[in-house]
Amino acid sequence: MSWMVQYREGAALAPLKAEGFPEKELQEMLASHLELLQMDGDMRLHLLDSEVKLQSGLRLDLFLVDQKGFPVVVETKLFRNPEARRKVVAQVFGYVAELSSMSFDDIDDLLEGQLWSTISEFSDPISARKQFVAALKSGETRVIVAIDSAPKELVQILAFLSARNLDVRLVEVEKFRQGLKEFSYVSYHYSLHGERPNISVPSKSIPTDGQQVFPLVRDFFNVIQEEFPSMNCRDFRYGFIGMGARCEARFDYLNTDQTIRVAFKLWDASKRIIDIIVSKFPEVFGMPIYKEFSLRREEGRKATWFGARLPISGYEGGLESEELKQDVTRLLKGILASCAPIVQEVKKLKAQEPQSDSSLPQ
Repeated sequence: MSWMVQYREGAALAPLKAEGFPEKELQEMLASHLELLQMDGDMRLHLLDSEVKLQSGLRLDLFLVDQKGFPVVVETKLFRNPEARRKVVAQVFGYVAELSSMSFDDIDDLLEGQLWSTISEFSDPISARKQFVAALKSGETRVIVAIDSAPKELVQILAFLSARNLDVRLVEVEKFRQGLKEFSYVSYHYSLHGERPNISVPSKSIPTDGQQVFPLVRDFFNVIQEEFPSMNCRDFRYGFIGMGARCEARFDYLNTDQTIRVAFKLWDASKRIIDIIVSKFPEVFGMPIYKEFSLRREEGRKATWFGARLPISGYEGGLESEELKQDVTRLLKGILASCAPIVQEVKKLKAQEPQSDSSLPQ
């Protein structure tokens, strides 16, 4: 039995017994809170996709990449699931073997462009891409097994593999009730280098009932997707509508500050193109798209955003608010209508620029 002590405003809370939870919730919670999979000194992780089906029929629970470009595979299991003891090791190394036979473009196509879209926002995307390719071919994909309670035999097997210089990790995740509608999740990282695990305990509080927050997010996304049948949706974190020339009308659910961001996004646009677009269409970027909302540029990202943020707390009922759903829908419609000429201009400008991707590793 595991315990922890939490503090709220300086006062100690009573230790809470761990509660079990469904495997799907474990997967979704980790997808939304990747920090629970990181140890001190690790590079930041980025989610590429969940439940990724490979050509062999194998399915990756979570597929990640770190800030340097190393691929990371996460397999989630419950202790009560017999596969946690019998099949998990064979599964995860089946993934690594199959991924090592694929090129960067193969995986990017499998993820519908999400691999390069993610890496292109890194500070050095070319080096990250090269690192991803090199790690794939050498079989250096990191494997994380995330489980609610680690059986002894699994710890022993993974420790054996880790001792042979394979980047394999074991993370035990427990769920603690902290109130009527609040849970905390705690991850324990096994060192796998000694007889007894050396455990670190980063914790994350989820300010909503863990069994209700994901259905609410899913329901919200489903409503928006009904309005836009062509919208792509990934893990109910964001939805986007391709407008051509690597431009998107997009909205994101941002759990960290509890907002919905609606935006027009330009992928793979050089600074020259962005500067031309900004100067050429001030009437679009400055005009209200819907109600009082206008698109404002968000700095600090390689892929440029022109977005509006809608605080969920500002709507009665939060994600269930009809007004919030209407605002997101109308903002997206406004972007699709108002930014159509921008897309054509971006397409023309990109056609005039020399291709810079020919030297990228395949």
